Amino acid sequence: MGFIDDALKDYILSVTMDEKQSEVYNSMGVCYAKKGNIDLALLKFNKAIDFNPKYGKAYSNKGNIYDMKRDVKNACENWKKAIALGYTGNQRRYEAKCKQH
Repeated sequence: MGFIDDALKDYILSVTMDEKQSEVYNSMGVCYAKKGNIDLALLKFNKAIDFNPKYGKAYSNKGNIYDMKRDVKNACENWKKAIALGYTGNQRRYEAKCKQH
């Protein structure tokens, strides 16, 4: 966890200098998810999307959070949006879990 905590410190410093960094907020969300704080992770993915509504990877990660919360409907919606934006990192997950929704 030390590596994740160090990364978070760097990310927080980075957005303090320039707030509009979608990729940094996405990375923060991944770190918080790995630490088990999925609600804070979701907030960071939403922030990434606020700054870049076409950031498919953030939608994909947001889908993962909803999947962790067992909210398949929202997971599928976010994975579908990510795929539509050209990010296919969770396409298999989407096909396996969302075809019936």
